[in-house]
Amino acid sequence: MTMIVIPQRHVAAIDLIDEAIAALQTVHVAMNEPELSGDETLQSLAMVLADAILKLMPVRDEVNRQHGAA
Repeated sequence: MTMIVIPQRHVAAIDLIDEAIAALQTVHVAMNEPELSGDETLQSLAMVLADAILKLMPVRDEVNRQHGAA
């Protein structure tokens, strides 16, 4: 297996939120299209959802840190 290392990027929290919202909107639209119901499409949608979650987690962590929550 070939591994590729991608450098971290510095990004504003609001930009991560915008990216995650766009991904979630894409999933929502795709899930409401009857023609897009195949296994390959569902796997792609699952990957988009996972990416959106990964983008939102550091934002949540930072907001919790700022508000003293766990």
